[in-house]
Amino acid sequence: MGWYETVKLAVYDMLCATFGTDPEAQTSLDRFVPAYTDNITTPQYNSNDNVCFYALSEEQGTSVDYVSEKAEDGRILITSNIPISLLLTFYGPRAHDDAEYFWSRAMVDNGVGSPRSILRQNCIVYRGRPVRPVSAPELEGTLWRYRCDVRVPLVYLNVDQVEAGMVEEVPEVTMATTADPPEDP
Repeated sequence: MGWYETVKLAVYDMLCATFGTDPEAQTSLDRFVPAYTDNITTPQYNSNDNVCFYALSEEQGTSVDYVSEKAEDGRILITSNIPISLLLTFYGPRAHDDAEYFWSRAMVDNGVGSPRSILRQNCIVYRGRPVRPVSAPELEGTLWRYRCDVRVPLVYLNVDQVEAGMVEEVPEVTMATTADPPEDP
């Protein structure tokens, strides 16, 4: 499974933990939905339902190192630090309240099962505090609907071990002198 799927599943579990819902319940699957799937350009939902669409994208041009190598016991550790932007878009009658609730709980670490520990178990950490929710109306066809966005900066940390090619024998190196130095007169 690649980094995108790993992060997507962890984000879903984190959202369920934040709002206290069962990840396997149909109500959770209907409430927390990956955005922009099946070539749909805008998220579709019943306007009376409270729903959160989440979208992940790899950030480009950030100061986070993508790969660093370190030799250890004949192995090379390759650490990938992938900066990710998580955009949560809340819709429905409680859009603003849900966004504020998520924002207030995002950094809380109450031990095992807390939103932050779920991310950490999947090698995902925050890169700063989530941005305060932004509320705005959105035009859908000819109707206006209310939405509230929260942007969450994350980093996915991945460590892989690779066998390092070992040099078995180092050839002997000899240095030759070109000429004797001139004598002092």
